[in-house]
Amino acid sequence: MDAERRARLRLSLVQGVGPIRASSWIRRFGSAAAVFRAGAGGLAAAGVPPALAAALVSSESAAAADREIERARESSITFRFAGLDEMPPELEAIDAPPLVLTARGRIELIGPRARMAVVGARTPTPYGERQAARFARALAASGVVVVSGFARGVDRAAHVAALESGGDTIAVLGSGLARPYPADAPDLLRSIETRGLVLSELPIDASASKASFPRRNRILSGLCRAVLVVEAGLASGSLLTARWAADQGRDVCALPGRVDSSMSAGCHALLREGARLVESPEECIADVLGLAPPAVATPGARVPARDPLAAAILEAARDGATLDEIAERCGGVPDAFFEAVAALELERAIVRSDGGLYRTA
Repeated sequence: MDAERRARLRLSLVQGVGPIRASSWIRRFGSAAAVFRAGAGGLAAAGVPPALAAALVSSESAAAADREIERARESSITFRFAGLDEMPPELEAIDAPPLVLTARGRIELIGPRARMAVVGARTPTPYGERQAARFARALAASGVVVVSGFARGVDRAAHVAALESGGDTIAVLGSGLARPYPADAPDLLRSIETRGLVLSELPIDASASKASFPRRNRILSGLCRAVLVVEAGLASGSLLTARWAADQGRDVCALPGRVDSSMSAGCHALLREGARLVESPEECIADVLGLAPPAVATPGARVPARDPLAAAILEAARDGATLDEIAERCGGVPDAFFEAVAALELERAIVRSDGGLYRTA
């Protein structure tokens, strides 16, 4: 990593330094490296509080950057630096763009692609979960990258449907990449890391906190041309994402719901505030994003044959088995084993019981 990128990473790791403050110092001194060359005295003269100036130039801040670089190398995590690396121009144009993003997966998904966020309640109704999957599946089939926050409920339904359709998805975490929150869907996370992309603004080992999710939401909306809120209560964090999107000049779409359901109240509030009412994925694809709708599958189309590893897993799980037993029956654990299990689970080809047994559906 070159000196300027390392200096920006070092800035991002010092407590009390957010992207606005860091960016203002980079502009004032000409570069992040120059911020550190100024020393504590130069920083204090520029108005930086003395305690913060001392923390910035301390040996501990330098060591923290070195540890983060090594942690990333060990974990196959890459860094993307605003203004230095390719970043979506719409993300760099928001208020307080992230100084640095950590990434694991297909980094090309932040390139020049149409992206739409699909967000909603953590405890959706069956209607909300079905609609999240319906919209995400159609969006992904049209080449749209489906972006969400990996939360339970609507977010996960959107990620799963995008993967099931063979499309692309990005999960933006409110925690560090090494401490994903929630931590109860490791197979799905592994599948997104392999077939999609996982991003975070936080240090690699940072835990989630109440303050981290609003920060996450501005990135989630900032990556996208539009945000779709599927189902949300009045206190839902999805409304914050929608309001970030509106402030950023993005299209905000919402699904109508039942008037007697609290899970529809948030969407209805957004609609009263001027969000676009959508009833079909085609409206999002054609009218909001300006893309061609997906081709309709021909009835009776041939289903592609399973690859040998997937077929072996399905056979091994036919009567129910633990993951270790399946691996043993398949002759070991090749690199693609866990990805294949995750893909089959996403397709509902195998199901996992509460006791941890996998069984062919």
